[in-house]
Amino acid sequence: QELWRREAVWTDTLTPEELKRWTDWLPNLPLMEELQFRRVLIPCLPDDHESVQIHVFADASERASACASYIRVTYKDGRPVYTNFIQAKCNIAPIKVKRTIPKLELMGIHSAARLADNLCRILDIPKEDATLWSDSKTALQWLRMEPTTLLPLVHNYSQKIKGFFPVDQIRWVPGEHNVADVATRPKTVKELLDLAQ
Repeated sequence: QELWRREAVWTDTLTPEELKRWTDWLPNLPLMEELQFRRVLIPCLPDDHESVQIHVFADASERASACASYIRVTYKDGRPVYTNFIQAKCNIAPIKVKRTIPKLELMGIHSAARLADNLCRILDIPKEDATLWSDSKTALQWLRMEPTTLLPLVHNYSQKIKGFFPVDQIRWVPGEHNVADVATRPKTVKELLDLAQ
């Protein structure tokens, strides 16, 4: 995005700062082979399940908005709850129009709602069994306000989100427990591997 902002082309030389960021990131490449994800989303037969839920977390920073989805399976026989990562999406913050963090958080919730809606349809899970999570109290408050009192962008995104899920399925999570935070702030692969343990 920064290269785009300064209208760089493929033949341009990187600035010293850009080159440093690239050389600092390069050692991450071989570590990516160590990232592993379980492939089974819903283990066992449907008759064994007490419940199957989708949880989608949304977050934003001045650089990006993101969402990360997980599945949570409980069993009738009391075996441990099974959770697994499904999918994540990340969008870079707009360049031309500066958005406030709460507005970007609202856009992140919208991405989470779209992702949850798609996953419910694809995995044949009732939409009532999906929960969206955000650490933005401002964005969550906007969703609970009378739409006519909101500014146009906030109003439009609030209406889109509520078109996917009712407000009582969109909840608050403390920032330190919001897993979508990983996508909105720069992290090394080593840090990601440490988080997974």
